[in-house]
Amino acid sequence: MRGGGPSGQFYPRCHCRWTVLALHALCEGPLRFDALRRAVPGVTQKVLTQCLRRLAQHQQSYDERVKG
Repeated sequence: MRGGGPSGQFYPRCHCRWTVLALHALCEGPLRFDALRRAVPGVTQKVLTQCLRRLAQHQQSYDERVKG
C-alpha cells in the first residue's frame, strides 16, 4: 500500500495509529497538548509527544521542499 500515489506519500507520516487519531482530533481545530491527549483515549504522553514531533519534522521537510 505504499505506492507512489497520494496514499503512499501520506503513509510514512501515519504509520502509528495514534498519529491518525491525533490528526482526526485536530481536524476540528487546534488543541492544547492536554486537550489533545484527552481527545485521544489511551495514548500516553510519551507516545503523543513522539507522534507530534514526527509530524512537525515531516511538515518542516515539506516546507523546505516547497520553498526550494
